[in-house]
Amino acid sequence: MTSQEGHRRRLKCGYRVRVQVDAQPATVALDGDSLFDLVAKSWTAYLGQVADEPLTRIEDPGPLDVVASISLTGAWDGHIVISMTDVAAATVAAAMLDLDPATVTEADIADAAGEWVNVVGGNAKALLPKPCQLSLPMTSRSGRIRFPGTRPLCSLTLPLRGEPVTVTVRQLDLS
Repeated sequence: MTSQEGHRRRLKCGYRVRVQVDAQPATVALDGDSLFDLVAKSWTAYLGQVADEPLTRIEDPGPLDVVASISLTGAWDGHIVISMTDVAAATVAAAMLDLDPATVTEADIADAAGEWVNVVGGNAKALLPKPCQLSLPMTSRSGRIRFPGTRPLCSLTLPLRGEPVTVTVRQLDLS
């Protein structure tokens, strides 16, 4: 069945609906440059810009301890994943929640990381085929979340006060 074809289906309540199925996953206008722009905007708005630290990409982030992710489903299926060190996560929480960095708790880190991935996911959603919905964010302290059946679409790592923060877009792989 192609995306132009469809079939009728009767629901239990008696209504008939036409079901349309796309045989191929939608293409995405989201690449490394557009991801950088999305992250830079949310970075500046929510975290502030460190005067002596420009937003430049870095290569090897090393181990990352805190992971926040959000799923997108609909015409495009995948995940936005933000991974960072403990120090970077505490810096994010302090900036987003307007806290003294010494008073940041685990709950603050989870809240701020989840909110930030939600913001980046919402901004990415605007570049994706419609319709597309966001899930609730998920956070983990293990630094290891697996996304089976997906492949990396684009990724970047930026320094936050010298600590790496990686943002990755993963797309459902139907091949």
